[in-house]
Amino acid sequence: MRTGSIGGALILACCASLLAAALVAAGGGTVGYGGAGDAPGSLLLDAAIVFGAAGAWILAIAAPPPLAGRAARLGLGLIATWLTMAFLTLLVSAGGGSDGLESIPVLVGLLVGGLAALVGVPLTAVALVRSAGPARLAGGMLLTGLVLVIAAAIATSSDFSTVATVTPTRSLALPMVVAGAVLLLLAVASVGVLAIRGEAPRGTLAA
Repeated sequence: MRTGSIGGALILACCASLLAAALVAAGGGTVGYGGAGDAPGSLLLDAAIVFGAAGAWILAIAAPPPLAGRAARLGLGLIATWLTMAFLTLLVSAGGGSDGLESIPVLVGLLVGGLAALVGVPLTAVALVRSAGPARLAGGMLLTGLVLVIAAAIATSSDFSTVATVTPTRSLALPMVVAGAVLLLLAVASVGVLAIRGEAPRGTLAA
Protein backbone atom coordinates (compact mmCIF):
# COMPACT_ATOMS: atom_id res chain seq x y z
CA MET A 1 0.00 0.00 0.00
CA ARG A 2 1.42 3.37 -1.03
CA THR A 3 1.63 6.49 1.11
CA GLY A 4 -1.44 8.20 -0.32
CA SER A 5 -3.49 5.04 0.05
CA ILE A 6 -2.49 4.81 3.71
CA GLY A 7 -3.60 8.40 4.22
CA GLY A 8 -6.89 7.69 2.48
CA ALA A 9 -7.48 4.58 4.59
CA LEU A 10 -6.88 6.58 7.76
CA ILE A 11 -9.37 9.22 6.60
CA LEU A 12 -11.97 6.49 6.02
CA ALA A 13 -11.22 5.07 9.48
CA CYS A 14 -11.84 8.56 10.88
CA CYS A 15 -15.22 8.67 9.15
CA ALA A 16 -16.15 5.21 10.41
CA SER A 17 -15.26 6.22 13.98
CA LEU A 18 -17.29 9.43 13.69
CA LEU A 19 -20.28 7.53 12.34
CA ALA A 20 -20.04 4.98 15.15
CA ALA A 21 -19.80 7.79 17.73
CA ALA A 22 -22.87 9.46 16.22
CA LEU A 23 -24.81 6.19 16.47
CA VAL A 24 -23.77 5.85 20.11
CA ALA A 25 -24.98 9.41 20.79
CA ALA A 26 -28.25 8.74 18.96
CA GLY A 27 -28.76 5.73 21.20
CA GLY A 28 -28.37 7.84 24.34
CA GLY A 29 -24.71 7.04 25.00
CA THR A 30 -22.09 9.50 26.19
CA VAL A 31 -19.93 11.17 23.56
CA GLY A 32 -17.64 13.93 24.77
CA TYR A 33 -14.29 15.59 24.29
CA GLY A 34 -11.77 16.18 27.06
CA GLY A 35 -12.38 14.48 30.36
CA ALA A 36 -15.40 12.51 29.17
CA GLY A 37 -13.99 9.31 30.64
CA ASP A 38 -13.78 5.90 29.02
CA ALA A 39 -17.29 5.83 27.55
CA PRO A 40 -17.34 3.99 24.18
CA GLY A 41 -18.66 7.04 22.34
CA SER A 42 -15.89 9.25 23.71
CA LEU A 43 -13.23 6.68 22.82
CA LEU A 44 -14.62 6.53 19.30
CA LEU A 45 -14.41 10.32 19.05
CA ASP A 46 -10.81 10.23 20.28
CA ALA A 47 -10.01 7.55 17.70
CA ALA A 48 -11.57 9.68 14.95
CA ILE A 49 -9.32 12.60 15.93
CA VAL A 50 -6.20 10.42 15.84
CA PHE A 51 -7.10 8.76 12.52
CA GLY A 52 -8.04 12.09 10.97
CA ALA A 53 -4.88 13.85 12.08
CA ALA A 54 -2.62 11.05 10.85
CA GLY A 55 -4.42 10.76 7.52
CA ALA A 56 -4.48 14.51 6.92
CA TRP A 57 -0.75 14.84 7.67
CA ILE A 58 0.08 12.04 5.24
CA LEU A 59 -2.02 13.58 2.48
CA ALA A 60 -0.66 17.06 3.17
CA ILE A 61 2.86 15.72 2.62
CA ALA A 62 2.32 13.15 -0.12
CA ALA A 63 -1.16 13.45 -1.60
CA PRO A 64 -1.77 11.85 -4.99
CA PRO A 65 -3.81 13.58 -7.72
CA PRO A 66 -6.39 15.08 -7.57
CA LEU A 67 -5.36 16.13 -4.04
CA ALA A 68 -1.79 17.03 -4.95
CA GLY A 69 -2.42 20.72 -5.68
CA ARG A 70 -0.68 23.26 -3.50
CA ALA A 71 -3.89 24.77 -2.11
CA ALA A 72 -5.42 21.38 -1.31
CA ARG A 73 -2.30 20.17 0.45
CA LEU A 74 -2.00 23.41 2.41
CA GLY A 75 -5.62 23.09 3.47
CA LEU A 76 -5.08 19.48 4.50
CA GLY A 77 -2.00 20.53 6.46
CA LEU A 78 -4.02 23.13 8.35
CA ILE A 79 -6.75 20.57 9.05
CA ALA A 80 -4.06 18.19 10.30
CA THR A 81 -2.76 20.96 12.57
CA TRP A 82 -6.27 21.49 13.96
CA LEU A 83 -6.76 17.80 14.70
CA THR A 84 -3.28 17.48 16.18
CA MET A 85 -3.96 20.39 18.50
CA ALA A 86 -7.27 18.77 19.45
CA PHE A 87 -5.46 15.53 20.29
CA LEU A 88 -2.71 17.26 22.28
CA THR A 89 -5.18 19.34 24.26
CA LEU A 90 -7.12 16.15 24.91
CA LEU A 91 -4.00 14.58 26.42
CA VAL A 92 -3.25 17.66 28.53
CA SER A 93 -6.81 18.00 29.76
CA ALA A 94 -7.00 14.29 30.59
CA GLY A 95 -3.97 14.65 32.83
CA GLY A 96 -5.09 17.91 34.39
CA GLY A 97 -8.16 16.76 36.28
CA SER A 98 -11.47 18.57 36.15
CA ASP A 99 -9.82 21.90 35.35
CA GLY A 100 -7.79 20.47 32.45
CA LEU A 101 -9.76 22.33 29.82
CA GLU A 102 -9.19 25.62 31.65
CA SER A 103 -5.36 25.51 31.61
CA ILE A 104 -3.46 28.01 29.49
CA PRO A 105 -1.73 25.39 27.25
CA VAL A 106 -5.08 23.82 26.47
CA LEU A 107 -6.69 27.17 25.66
CA VAL A 108 -3.75 28.12 23.43
CA GLY A 109 -3.95 24.76 21.67
CA LEU A 110 -7.67 25.14 21.09
CA LEU A 111 -7.15 28.66 19.75
CA VAL A 112 -4.38 27.63 17.36
CA GLY A 113 -6.35 24.59 16.23
CA GLY A 114 -9.51 26.63 15.76
CA LEU A 115 -7.73 29.19 13.61
CA ALA A 116 -6.14 26.42 11.54
CA ALA A 117 -9.56 24.84 10.98
CA LEU A 118 -11.12 28.20 10.16
CA VAL A 119 -8.69 28.60 7.26
CA GLY A 120 -7.94 24.99 6.36
CA VAL A 121 -11.45 23.60 5.87
CA PRO A 122 -12.69 26.33 3.47
CA LEU A 123 -9.34 26.34 1.65
CA THR A 124 -9.53 22.60 1.07
CA ALA A 125 -13.16 22.85 -0.04
CA VAL A 126 -12.42 25.62 -2.56
CA ALA A 127 -9.38 23.75 -3.89
CA LEU A 128 -11.51 20.66 -4.47
CA VAL A 129 -14.31 22.64 -6.11
CA ARG A 130 -11.78 24.09 -8.54
CA SER A 131 -10.70 20.57 -9.51
CA ALA A 132 -12.40 18.33 -12.03
CA GLY A 133 -14.43 15.17 -11.66
CA PRO A 134 -15.21 13.54 -8.29
CA ALA A 135 -12.98 15.99 -6.43
CA ARG A 136 -15.32 18.83 -7.41
CA LEU A 137 -18.28 16.89 -6.00
CA ALA A 138 -16.42 16.31 -2.73
CA GLY A 139 -15.63 20.01 -2.49
CA GLY A 140 -19.23 20.92 -3.21
CA MET A 141 -20.47 18.64 -0.45
CA LEU A 142 -17.91 20.08 1.95
CA LEU A 143 -18.91 23.68 1.18
CA THR A 144 -22.63 22.92 1.34
CA GLY A 145 -22.25 21.07 4.63
CA LEU A 146 -20.33 23.98 6.11
CA VAL A 147 -22.97 26.47 4.98
CA LEU A 148 -25.79 24.39 6.47
CA VAL A 149 -24.07 23.93 9.83
CA ILE A 150 -23.13 27.62 10.06
CA ALA A 151 -26.63 28.69 9.04
CA ALA A 152 -28.14 26.43 11.71
CA ALA A 153 -25.80 27.91 14.33
CA ILE A 154 -26.83 31.43 13.32
CA ALA A 155 -30.49 30.49 13.32
CA THR A 156 -30.34 29.26 16.91
CA SER A 157 -28.28 32.16 18.21
CA SER A 158 -30.12 34.71 20.33
CA ASP A 159 -27.82 37.33 18.88
CA PHE A 160 -29.40 36.88 15.44
CA SER A 161 -33.00 35.98 16.28
CA THR A 162 -35.68 37.89 18.06
CA VAL A 163 -38.03 36.25 20.54
CA ALA A 164 -40.88 36.47 18.03
CA THR A 165 -39.04 34.56 15.32
CA VAL A 166 -36.83 32.16 17.26
CA THR A 167 -39.32 29.26 17.49
CA PRO A 168 -40.01 28.71 13.75
CA THR A 169 -36.37 29.41 12.98
CA ARG A 170 -35.10 26.86 15.46
CA SER A 171 -37.53 24.28 14.10
CA LEU A 172 -35.40 24.22 10.95
CA ALA A 173 -32.07 24.10 12.76
CA LEU A 174 -31.99 20.38 13.57
CA PRO A 175 -32.68 19.21 9.98
CA MET A 176 -30.05 21.67 8.76
CA VAL A 177 -27.47 20.37 11.22
CA VAL A 178 -28.22 16.75 10.34
CA ALA A 179 -28.06 17.42 6.60
CA GLY A 180 -24.87 19.44 7.02
CA ALA A 181 -23.22 16.76 9.16
CA VAL A 182 -24.12 14.04 6.64
CA LEU A 183 -22.68 16.09 3.77
CA LEU A 184 -19.51 16.83 5.73
CA LEU A 185 -19.04 13.15 6.56
CA LEU A 186 -19.61 12.17 2.93
CA ALA A 187 -17.17 14.84 1.78
CA VAL A 188 -14.44 13.66 4.14
CA ALA A 189 -15.03 10.05 3.13
CA SER A 190 -14.79 11.13 -0.51
CA VAL A 191 -11.37 12.64 0.17
CA GLY A 192 -10.24 9.29 1.55
CA VAL A 193 -11.57 7.46 -1.50
CA LEU A 194 -9.93 9.99 -3.84
CA ALA A 195 -6.58 9.45 -2.10
CA ILE A 196 -6.86 5.66 -2.49
CA ARG A 197 -8.05 5.79 -6.10
CA GLY A 198 -5.40 8.37 -6.94
CA GLU A 199 -2.70 5.79 -6.29
CA ALA A 200 -4.48 2.80 -7.80
CA PRO A 201 -2.93 1.22 -10.89
CA ARG A 202 -4.02 3.07 -14.01
CA GLY A 203 -5.84 0.05 -15.36
CA THR A 204 -8.19 0.03 -12.34
CA LEU A 205 -9.20 3.69 -12.43
CA ALA A 206 -12.56 4.67 -13.81
CA ALA A 207 -12.46 6.63 -17.03
